[in-house]
Amino acid sequence: MTYADSSASSASTRAVPQTSPLPADYVTLNPLMLRTRARPTEAASGLGGRVLVGLAALVLVGAGLWAMLASQSFYSVIATYPPYSRHFVHDLGAFQLGLGGSLALALFMTDALLVVLGANAMAGAAHFISHVVDRDLGGQPSDPLTIGLFALLLVGLTVWRARRVLEPERG
Repeated sequence: MTYADSSASSASTRAVPQTSPLPADYVTLNPLMLRTRARPTEAASGLGGRVLVGLAALVLVGAGLWAMLASQSFYSVIATYPPYSRHFVHDLGAFQLGLGGSLALALFMTDALLVVLGANAMAGAAHFISHVVDRDLGGQPSDPLTIGLFALLLVGLTVWRARRVLEPERG
């Protein structure tokens, strides 16, 4: 008996013996978009590893929120690289939110593309907020619009992928 993904062509599906420790539905895509089977790492699958990943996510999200909501305080305590720039601290916070979000999403989702799109959408939305809040500090007048449109694209791609992953397969 072999494990086979019903959506893969027979040419790209590799037979795995029944004695394999992998469940039948454990299929991932590598960067070349070839179907492969992968074993979850001990750090990602064990309770201790998941707790550490969760703590790292909390630290990053917490730091990101701190930088976004209290940029002067964050700069004074953490990011003491002169000169102070509220906007750059806000941008730093936006991207820390995305990094923390990626770790948090990875704890609950197994689809790598959905995790990456979701994290990028979080960072993109926070970056858009940063540019709206700081539009009086400089930059291009079109920055909020262009960054907002890109964030919207990322959110749309996340929703698209979530629907593809979560909808039942059509036969």
